Amino acid sequence: MAHSQGAPTSRVAAALVPHRIASITSIDGVNKGSRVADVVRGILPPGSYVEGGADAIANALGDLINALSGADNPQDGLAALETLTTPGTISLNDALGWKGVNRNACAGTSEDVWINGNRIKFFSWTGRGVWTNVFDITDPFLGITALAFGSEPNDGLVGVCSTMMGNVIGTHYDMNHVDAINHLLGARSLWTNPVTLYRTQANRLQNRGL
Repeated sequence: MAHSQGAPTSRVAAALVPHRIASITSIDGVNKGSRVADVVRGILPPGSYVEGGADAIANALGDLINALSGADNPQDGLAALETLTTPGTISLNDALGWKGVNRNACAGTSEDVWINGNRIKFFSWTGRGVWTNVFDITDPFLGITALAFGSEPNDGLVGVCSTMMGNVIGTHYDMNHVDAINHLLGARSLWTNPVTLYRTQANRLQNRGL
């Protein structure tokens, strides 16, 4: 189960070792890019102090995650941001053969995705809420980033159409990009419990024999 950038990352893993992956569930995944990444990348002048500062912050966050997880992975914040832009994601999808991602429509694909002779189950869901809980301090931030989408339905960071992959379980949930992983401190909408979505999906996978 992969949230946000974890969705394209998981599809890369499936391309590399398809025989070791039974299913991928994209949760508010950036499968066709994010307008927020497009805007942010567009306003960071290459080689500027602003770009350098943003890169340093992103790398510091990655280093913190490394320290907490005991890993030692090299960080490149700007490269990570590039992969989330629309051109960056299109390039990735071209390399992956658009497996599980609909190139031409705002829709998913077949649940069964074949990669090098291996059948992998692909699923996805997303929310389309932004302001979901008055006590959640991340909602105002997402309210600002959501402006990048205009009237397009989104979760504050990713457009609904961009999240669709494989069997689309639902796109109607009242949750934003942060709610999708039950943050911050479980402050969420009264109408959608993300934990329930995960449990239901676990049961669905089990019923598929996975």
